[in-house]
Amino acid sequence: MALAVSIDALTGAVARAFGWWSRQLRTFLPERLTGAIGPRHRQPVAEAIDGDLFVTEAGHKRRAADWAPRSGRRTVVLRVPGEWALKRTFLLPRMAAPAVPGIARLEMDRLTPWAGAQVFLDSRVARLVDGGRKIEAAITIVPCAKVESLRQRLAEHGLRIAAIELDAQDGGGRQILMPPSGQADPPSQTRSLRRAAAAVAAAMLLLAVGAAGVLGWQIRERERAIDAARAQLAALQPDVEAVRQLQGDIRALREAQRFVDDRRRQTPAASIVLEAVTRILPDDVWLTELVMSGGALRLAGYAADASMLIGSLESSSDFHDAKFQAPSTRDRELGKDRFAVGADIRPRLEP
Repeated sequence: MALAVSIDALTGAVARAFGWWSRQLRTFLPERLTGAIGPRHRQPVAEAIDGDLFVTEAGHKRRAADWAPRSGRRTVVLRVPGEWALKRTFLLPRMAAPAVPGIARLEMDRLTPWAGAQVFLDSRVARLVDGGRKIEAAITIVPCAKVESLRQRLAEHGLRIAAIELDAQDGGGRQILMPPSGQADPPSQTRSLRRAAAAVAAAMLLLAVGAAGVLGWQIRERERAIDAARAQLAALQPDVEAVRQLQGDIRALREAQRFVDDRRRQTPAASIVLEAVTRILPDDVWLTELVMSGGALRLAGYAADASMLIGSLESSSDFHDAKFQAPSTRDRELGKDRFAVGADIRPRLEP
């Protein structure tokens, strides 16, 4: 029993060490080998200047119309102003740190007015909170619709956007936002180098497993010399540690489930809000805009008497703190008031 547990523990430790070493080694590899696009990238950078598109490559700036036919490249990094970006933060269990980008894409429609497939995204762990049991994740996004006109102009020259680079603000470094899954178009050479890097990593893994086997055999030979009483006593300790680890994993999973449940309870369901708005507003109201952002609601449109809307919203148990967001005006052609109102959604609204 002691022998089997020791070998399994050794194999797991070697595997974890190799995984950590591989991740650290990857950070030192050139981007042409990893296929990543980071702040120190050397990709061509496209930007709009005075209504025209320019591409900067190796320190030389040229018009996109002149550069594209001669470069042979199909992808560029698009540089946009920093004020185009939207930043948000949210909390996650610490064990979710490696999955922050994927979680951010899934939770995007709860954090912003867009879905995960509609934004360029950069996500990272900002800091540890709650005594290290949770992390504060920070995301920076640029909606795809914001750069759609630039994307179309680049497409006219046969170019695609591989990533977005934000202008450095307040002396900070460059920030790279990656597109939704399926929109990137890495060069075939990069894909080949990735396969080669994967083959090298597999060979190194085999070497590590072989070394672990030799080390395990040596440990097994030494354990045979230990008396039976001491071996039985030592066999109990790994079992105790395994139980403790399992209990910790169960607590972490329960905490993650509570987090998801709390988020679901605190976030108003769009269908419930829509039903409440339909029920509260008079029949003569014509909506041209209905926007939910977090716990706030914005309505715009036309009404026979816009002054009645605030009272209708405040009298409802579903909304509070209703107010006009712009002065209402009378449309003479329609004979109605044009309005824009906002209200906070009570968090008790649930699907």
